[in-house]
Amino acid sequence: MTEKSFPWLHCLHHPRDGSLTAPEELLARSLTEGRLYDLRSAVSSDGPYAGRVPVRAAVVRALICGIVASCQYADPRGLRIIGAVLDERLDLDDITFGLPLVFVDCELPFGFSAVRSSLHHLHFRVSILATREDTNAVLDLEQARILNDCVLERCHLTASTRLGAVRWQGCHVGGHLQCDADITNTDGPVLACDNLTTDSNVTVSGRCRSTGNDDLGAVRLHGSHVGGQFRCNADIIASSGPALVCDHMVTNSDVILHGSCAGAGNRGAVRLPGAHIGGQLQCSADITNSDGPALYADNLVTEGITAVDGRCAGIGPEGVVRLLGAHLGGQLRCGGTILNPDGLALACDNLVAGSDMILNGSYGGCGDRGVVRLLGAHIEGQLVLSPAFIGDEPPIRWLVLDGLTYPGLPTLRIGEEEDQERAWIDLLANQTIEYAAQPWQQLAAAWRAAGHDDTARRVLIAQQEDRRHRALSQTRHPWRNKTIAWLSKHTTGYGYQSWRSLVMLVIVAAASVGASVWFSSPACGRLERVEAGLGWAVPIIFSVRHTACPATSPGMIITSWVAHIIGWTLVTLFVTGFTGIIRKSHD
Repeated sequence: MTEKSFPWLHCLHHPRDGSLTAPEELLARSLTEGRLYDLRSAVSSDGPYAGRVPVRAAVVRALICGIVASCQYADPRGLRIIGAVLDERLDLDDITFGLPLVFVDCELPFGFSAVRSSLHHLHFRVSILATREDTNAVLDLEQARILNDCVLERCHLTASTRLGAVRWQGCHVGGHLQCDADITNTDGPVLACDNLTTDSNVTVSGRCRSTGNDDLGAVRLHGSHVGGQFRCNADIIASSGPALVCDHMVTNSDVILHGSCAGAGNRGAVRLPGAHIGGQLQCSADITNSDGPALYADNLVTEGITAVDGRCAGIGPEGVVRLLGAHLGGQLRCGGTILNPDGLALACDNLVAGSDMILNGSYGGCGDRGVVRLLGAHIEGQLVLSPAFIGDEPPIRWLVLDGLTYPGLPTLRIGEEEDQERAWIDLLANQTIEYAAQPWQQLAAAWRAAGHDDTARRVLIAQQEDRRHRALSQTRHPWRNKTIAWLSKHTTGYGYQSWRSLVMLVIVAAASVGASVWFSSPACGRLERVEAGLGWAVPIIFSVRHTACPATSPGMIITSWVAHIIGWTLVTLFVTGFTGIIRKSHD
């Protein structure tokens, strides 16, 4: 190999005699001929490098720089290095290389750096990368530009740096970004991809372990923009902080979470707050957090279906799966297992779902805030509640529905009760955390809109029963208020059954007539005594006439007064109940 054969070799500056070793000559020939040369074929595989061949990093850098200077000598297949072990860190910072760069079964014990560089294609396959300095990342592509794909395939990386084992911060990948690797960092993030931009999909698989005390997160895509789908099939472990951080991430397609994520801290194990997903969110991962929420997705925005079908286990009063203020363009389906021994399982305050909400998973929670909370949520489609509960017995009160709105009739499947009216009345009266008028009114409106006015009235009567038992006990004068409500129930059905007051008025009138006929003076005729009794009990009709048989004895006078008062009261209750005044006062 001479400079006459390859005129660009004058760019190489070697520490000794400037000559190339046999493996390095193969690299140069591969670059010009476009052929694949396994460097291990040039020398014996025996030695301290596990069969790999030593190659100077300076030679690799010089080859790349020479190709830039004399690109007419390079094959379009680029530089493909097979079976090499580099003697120092490969530094390609600020370099532009317009051909593919591929490492196969290589070892880079001091890492790889291409900060602010422009590369055509970068691929590491079945390779080992590490770093011996805590100030360097193993693979550092900060603010680099990869015109096509960037791939880590079945690689192994180890680091101990707060910068992150792999740094794609501010990087722009024009194609697919794939990370299939076993990566360990004992002092910081595994993947630091804040503000990453890709024009196609991002796939993370393998194993990512962050075992230090850093709480930034093991895999970070904060503020990233993914031009296609984001898929995470990895097993991610963070001993301190979140496992997966996707705050304010934007994707043009789906987000699919498989594998497992184990994190710590009150910031959540998997974080999606403020993220905008251009397609579906499918979360079937096993997510655990020993100190806080499992899935933290407040203010999440999705354009398609949101499905939480995996297992989420966490702790804390604020919820294991949090979707507070989320705006979902499609259906919300929670069919997985959500566990919280110390508070809410599912928190969906002020959530908006563009289609159905189906809660058919298994839930375990406790505390005075419930197990499932749908406070102020709005659903554009059907509401289906079909939960199962973890434990020997379901919680007595587990649900918060105040402010929840939905169209149509909701569906409830709990236990063996098939009558939807009775099931919903039992749910709102006996399984909600506290009394709230709005869920009752919403349910009654749904029945009324479906043409079931009788059912709607029964629901509203059940609401007032719930109010009397739970809400009035917390008022300033509970005994007085509950007594008034009890009288309202039996006289007008809380204003929804005004016929009750008419029935009672007929009974009082009959008793009054009987008393008048039995105890009035015999000098009065029978019809006169009947008229007198009716005049006592039904004053609105008969009081304008002077009866010819007035009450004379003290007992009859008192009886007439009592009948008169009760009659006026019942007539007033009928009128107010018929016109809706009583209902408005209760509401």
